[in-house]
Amino acid sequence: MNDQPAGTTNDSGARLAAPCDEADVIFHGGEIVTAADSQESDPRPEAVAVKDGVIVHVGGHQEAVDRWQGPRTQVRDLAGRALLPGFIDAHGHLGGIGLQATLANLLAAPDGDVTDIASLQDKLRAWAKSPVGASSKWIIGFGHDDAMLAEGRHPTREDLDEVSTTRPVPAIHQSFHLGAVNSRGLRELGCTRATADPDGGVIRRRPGPIARPFGEPNGVLEETAFNPASEKATAGLPLTPLAALFGKGVASAASFGFTTGQEGGATLKNLKALRDAAALVPFKIDVVAYARAADVISPADQAGPWRPQACRPADAHGRPG
Repeated sequence: MNDQPAGTTNDSGARLAAPCDEADVIFHGGEIVTAADSQESDPRPEAVAVKDGVIVHVGGHQEAVDRWQGPRTQVRDLAGRALLPGFIDAHGHLGGIGLQATLANLLAAPDGDVTDIASLQDKLRAWAKSPVGASSKWIIGFGHDDAMLAEGRHPTREDLDEVSTTRPVPAIHQSFHLGAVNSRGLRELGCTRATADPDGGVIRRRPGPIARPFGEPNGVLEETAFNPASEKATAGLPLTPLAALFGKGVASAASFGFTTGQEGGATLKNLKALRDAAALVPFKIDVVAYARAADVISPADQAGPWRPQACRPADAHGRPG
């Protein structure tokens, strides 16, 4: 967007808004999408004016200038780009977003450049040499998608052994519901051919004749079978306080146009970290934390109404869901 200083008069000489009425910013010069049902039939808006964080005008450009532009109003030309309403995250984990921004980026285009197993391995090797990676016991990557890899499959323990045989190496799937671990990582987890699939999880096995009693793990662990790997790996990261991860997650969400972020399944530890993060740097977006009931209320109280005021983050933008 091109910022232009606002004048005191417009081209036609019309009186501009008095200082008490003037908007803080006026957007114009691009497609303005309101997502309103009437937008298809109504004239398309030409401008949006915002004052004190509230949209005060959606409509004609000249009307915005005449009514809302003042000497201190910023005028932003969209230069043909689209202006959209803010996005609301319906299911997310801001702490996980902050963590994702800290680990090796295994995403495919357009959010990364991993295209095959070889490029995934290169990303993990490079992260292992980074300041955070060099201080971590585990070499950790996040975001691979087997459907986007040239091989059309998950990395195996053998693939990740090529990254390291002395340090555990987990590659977390972009869904965060499964991942792959190298041979050293499987040993750290105590995962062997004698390990049964846990309730709610799957340990994928090598093809061929079954090695009794269950089969040799191929490195891919699903759901509850992978949870211990992600917990052990991230617990050993030399990170700044957890609050900093939430702050990084909030900043990342805001950079992609989200105006409401979410921390689903928040523990008491995460709720405290959210309060601390908001106290350090006030949130620019709204944050809703859906707390785990078992963590914040007793079984006797779970059937009744719950008003967890004590769990509210310090900043007004945070609230429990």
